[in-house]
Amino acid sequence: MLELGETGITKWHNRLSNDPVLSIIIGVIPEVEQVPGLGTHYDFITRYWLEDPSIDADRRKSLHKFNRKPSKKVGKDKKLPNRRVGIVKKYVDRALQDMSFESRPEKLFQEIFAETAVKPSTKAGLLGDTGNIIASGDGTCIESGGAPTGNKKCNCVAEGNYRCHCPRHFFDPEACWGWDSYEERWFYGYTGYFWSCYNPDLKVDLPIYLRILQAQRHDSVSAVVALAEFRSLYPSYHLGTFISDSASDNYPHMSCAVHGISIPSSP
Repeated sequence: MLELGETGITKWHNRLSNDPVLSIIIGVIPEVEQVPGLGTHYDFITRYWLEDPSIDADRRKSLHKFNRKPSKKVGKDKKLPNRRVGIVKKYVDRALQDMSFESRPEKLFQEIFAETAVKPSTKAGLLGDTGNIIASGDGTCIESGGAPTGNKKCNCVAEGNYRCHCPRHFFDPEACWGWDSYEERWFYGYTGYFWSCYNPDLKVDLPIYLRILQAQRHDSVSAVVALAEFRSLYPSYHLGTFISDSASDNYPHMSCAVHGISIPSSP
C-alpha cells in the first residue's frame, strides 16, 4: 500500500480486486478465488495490533484535552526533561527484577521482525558475535498526519471565543508535542526509538530493534524499556556494549551495566 501510494483500506481493496498482478502478490489467484472482503482487511490489522479494538475505538471517538504548541524552545542539542522525577530508576529496578513491558500493542510486529529479519541475518553472520553484540540506540522524530488542533465540538466559536481550551476530537489522539533537538523545533507526533548493529564489511547499520513511543518520552526511559524488550525478544543474545548519547549518562543506567544488562556509553 505504502509503496504504491495508497493510504485508504477501501481504495486499496478496490485496487486489489481489479489488478490481477497485485492479487497474485498477496496470494490470491484471480481465476480461482476473489480478494478477501473489505472487513477481512480490518480484521487482519486487528490481529497484528495487540490492543482491544473497543478501547482503540473509544479513544478515537472520545474528546481529549487540547494542548497548544509550546512557545518556549528547549535549545540546540537539548532534550525535554523527564516529566517524573526518578522514573528512570523505577524502570531500571523493574528490568533488574526481570520484569518486562509486555502490554505493548506492537509486540507482534517486533516478533515478526525478529523472526524474518534479525535472526536470518544472524545465521548469515551479518550481526557478528551474538554473544557480545555491540548495539547503538537513539530516538528520532516521527510526525503525525493528524492535526494538532483537533476538531472543536463546543459552542465557543459561536460565542466569539476562538482560543478556547475545551476538549476536542482528534484523529490521532495519542500523538503529542515533542522537541526536535537537532532542528530546534517542536513537532507533533511520536518518537521512534531504534537500535542498530554496525556491519564493518558492508559498512551499514543493520536495525535489530524498533519501537514507537510518545513524542515527549525521554530517551533515558526508552533505553531501559528497549533493554528489557530486547532481552525478551532475543533471550539467547548477549548485549555486550550499548552505545547511546548523553540521555544514558546517569546512575540507573550504570546500575544496568553492573548487573550485566548492558554497558551504556556515550560517543
